[in-house]
Amino acid sequence: MEHHRAPVQVLETGRVENLADGVFSIVMTLLVFELNLPSMESGTSLAPALLSLWPKFLAFAISFALLGIYWLGHRSQLNYIKRADHVSHWLNILFLACVSLVPFSTKVLGRFPQAGHQLQVEMEQNLDLPGPAHGLDQPLIGGTALVGHA
Repeated sequence: MEHHRAPVQVLETGRVENLADGVFSIVMTLLVFELNLPSMESGTSLAPALLSLWPKFLAFAISFALLGIYWLGHRSQLNYIKRADHVSHWLNILFLACVSLVPFSTKVLGRFPQAGHQLQVEMEQNLDLPGPAHGLDQPLIGGTALVGHA
């Protein structure tokens, strides 16, 4: 008995772009919620209290810049990827799941700045986000190119 595969549905990338833009905007907004006002006693100066929050502000700045780089890279890729299929949708969902974890890692880095370097090394060794190096720019379905010219 011969097994026939159902035809693969090829879709435009507009919905993927919209989902990504929504996820990025929410994740970038969530970053600011870790920046709480310091608790102060009456008669104390505001400047030292705000300066004590430098690890949280630094973590915020790094994470916001990182998300900006990821967003720009994702947008750039979608300038070349003109059509999407089921596999590319799931790859994008996986990528966006990793993006949605950035506020958590920002919170960890802001609360435990001494562990920042160790975490960075571990993340670089263990977390590898999908992208061009992983074939996202290659045809993902048999014989149908998803990549077009910009």
